[in-house]
Amino acid sequence: MGKVSLDKFAKGAFKELFNREMSRVGLNIYDPNTSAKAKRTITMKITIVPDEDRGIGDVTVTASSTLCPAKGASTRMLFGYNQATGQVEYNELNSEMLGQVSMEDIEALAGEKAEERENKVVDIDLRKKAEGAK
Repeated sequence: MGKVSLDKFAKGAFKELFNREMSRVGLNIYDPNTSAKAKRTITMKITIVPDEDRGIGDVTVTASSTLCPAKGASTRMLFGYNQATGQVEYNELNSEMLGQVSMEDIEALAGEKAEERENKVVDIDLRKKAEGAK
């Protein structure tokens, strides 16, 4: 019975392939966007195709890994129909309270930064802005 050293098998390719997949698994384990407790697997596959006389075999070595997928992210969106344009409009809800607007939204509507406005009153009624687009 013959013996094969996996460190030297396929001119060291078996060891190199394993180490590459082990590095991928290690990076996946330390990725904070993945589950810490999920299983990761490394599969080493050796395929042997003997010739007709069964004296020589062509050997292929492959390695693959199954990693933990990144965690998903969630958000909330607002949807509405703009009768003026006939288009559905949508935007990410950046606040937990419906109707509440952020300072960045007000600045975008006013076209200037808060520091530049001094004590000016800014009309942020989006319905008026949509009607003006008609």
